[in-house]
Amino acid sequence: MGCRYCVWKGWLRMLPAIFSAGLIASGCGNPGLSAGSSLNSQSRAGILGTVLTISSYGDTPQSVYDECFSAAQDVENLMSLNRPDSELSRLNQSGELSVSGQTYALVQKALEYSRLSEGAFDVTVGAVMQRWRIGADFIRLPPREEIQGALLLVGSEKIKMEQNNRIALEKGMLIDLGGIAKGYACDIAAQALRERGVQRAILDYGGNIYALGEKADGEKWRVGIRNPVLGADGYICVYEASDQAVVTSGGYERNFEQGGVTYHHILDPKTGYPAQSSLLSATIISKLSADADALSTACFVMGLERGAELLESLDGFEGIFVTDAKEIFFTSGLGGALELIDSSFSIFEVSQ
Repeated sequence: MGCRYCVWKGWLRMLPAIFSAGLIASGCGNPGLSAGSSLNSQSRAGILGTVLTISSYGDTPQSVYDECFSAAQDVENLMSLNRPDSELSRLNQSGELSVSGQTYALVQKALEYSRLSEGAFDVTVGAVMQRWRIGADFIRLPPREEIQGALLLVGSEKIKMEQNNRIALEKGMLIDLGGIAKGYACDIAAQALRERGVQRAILDYGGNIYALGEKADGEKWRVGIRNPVLGADGYICVYEASDQAVVTSGGYERNFEQGGVTYHHILDPKTGYPAQSSLLSATIISKLSADADALSTACFVMGLERGAELLESLDGFEGIFVTDAKEIFFTSGLGGALELIDSSFSIFEVSQ
């Protein structure tokens, strides 16, 4: 899942928001699979603050797995705020820096999603996150005056994208790419697998799922959407995916309680406080994981009506929204691709 507006920490493994049911079914052994079609998995822990897993059919060379994990490590080295020597950390410290093409392009993409979402997704919210200490050993409720002061440093329109990959920030601003970089690393891996001839694989980058091709039996990958009710287990519905990313944001991922109020880690860049809507989770389905990563955060912050309206205005994006009334809403393009698993939830098309 996308770690929304959170600083990567090596000690923290986020609970996965989604899970490949197809991966488990195949991994347990399917008597219908032909020779050479067994599912093989490799994982790496500690990259981008989570566990990365790639499962593919057939005899995928070790060098292909290594290439994918190495690319993710490169993304962390460039963009992790947990590394004081990363490009992003040095940009935040200096306020102006010529960065790599990768970092520059991803900041540009983030700015585009900030524009599309009218600021619901904003990588400049780092100064506010710092006050909440999200990503540190604990999260605290900061004084209101601290939040108000930090909000003066939020606003993607304040970022200057200059020639020669140079980025300039206003004094005190902090860019955090944690809400999009994991998806970007997943996209790099999926492309590398294709280029190396791997046609069927499932990638789980800390909950950011990418379904490459189909399973060996020709069936689509079945991706389960996790129950977002606090303290609940299991999956409430299943989506059949092929050559698609599936990414979920939810307030249940990390939270704390103080004074009888539960605060989660997904901050609204406009208020500086955890996003308030009827949504428990928002799942985005798209061709690229980075896009789904950013939009899942944006839609969670925007809420059901505005989030669904945004998705319906874009080509190639679908959404699944779960509300605190135990209702599941899905966008019009999903049709019969969504299967209800938990009968305690009701399911509706957004337009109804």
